[in-house]
Amino acid sequence: MLTTMEEKKAFVQKFNVFDDMFFEVVAKDREAVEDILRVILHDPALVVERLLTQDSIKNLYGRSVRLDALCITGDGRSVNVEVQKADDDNHVKRVRYNASCITANVAEPGEYFENISDVYIVYISKSDIFKRKRRTYYVERCFYDEKEIVPVEDGEHIIYVNASNDIEAEDADIAELMEFFKYSHGQNEKFKRLTDRVYELKNDTTEVLIMCKTVEEYMADYIAEEIAKGERIYKEKGREEGRKEGREEGRKEGRREGRKEGREEGREEGREAGVRTTICGLVYDGILSAAVGAERLNVSVPELYRMMRELGYQDSEPV
Repeated sequence: MLTTMEEKKAFVQKFNVFDDMFFEVVAKDREAVEDILRVILHDPALVVERLLTQDSIKNLYGRSVRLDALCITGDGRSVNVEVQKADDDNHVKRVRYNASCITANVAEPGEYFENISDVYIVYISKSDIFKRKRRTYYVERCFYDEKEIVPVEDGEHIIYVNASNDIEAEDADIAELMEFFKYSHGQNEKFKRLTDRVYELKNDTTEVLIMCKTVEEYMADYIAEEIAKGERIYKEKGREEGRKEGREEGRKEGRREGRKEGREEGREEGREAGVRTTICGLVYDGILSAAVGAERLNVSVPELYRMMRELGYQDSEPV
């Protein structure tokens, strides 16, 4: 429990721009987001007219996508900035899904397709997801004929940026930006408002209190979501096992008891999986120490790191 202002400031100092809950607050500053996009898109005159942070957009089937920062620029482009620290998902399909949801939502009913605005996805990851030792990857749709690759100008533009240290094809300004994302200390005139905003959040008393409140709210939501997700997964598993057991017994009572036991087992396993995922995430983000996390899960520290690697935290300490 953080009680003194000194403790709270020391706690907030641990965050960097890659931390989801920290970036959520940083991204509410329009000029800070402008700084990020001006560097990555090589557009020093770019202006963000409207900014939506951690907004939920639903597609036609009701599934929502949570966006870190969706911007509408002065020239009408829709630009979504996504920051991803963990390496526990299919990044490319995530980008594909987000782009399709944004396109569907920026298009007005009955609008001519010609008038649909261009959509840019700027996907910033801690690791080099393509492992080609490049700082940036620019993805545009194209087709192949026998002699050349021909671009298809469909208005969708994807830029992958990463903060890996193992880079051969470098972009100096973006490299500086990624260094700041990782360590989040110091000043840089190339993205001055971003560095100023991070300094404020870590040092100004009022901003530190806001940051701590955001963390509390974020962790409450995160724990609830993880436990619910785990319960859904394991509840279904329990139901299936219950149905299988019931069929094998061939009796109505057996089926009923099998389902009941399966549901109970699924709920318990779901809760345990949700707690494990939450504790591992807190340790990875530096909010809990490895020793405290291991104690709460009743495992050794090496076992905790093994769990973290299984969950996709690839740069966790080796056993």
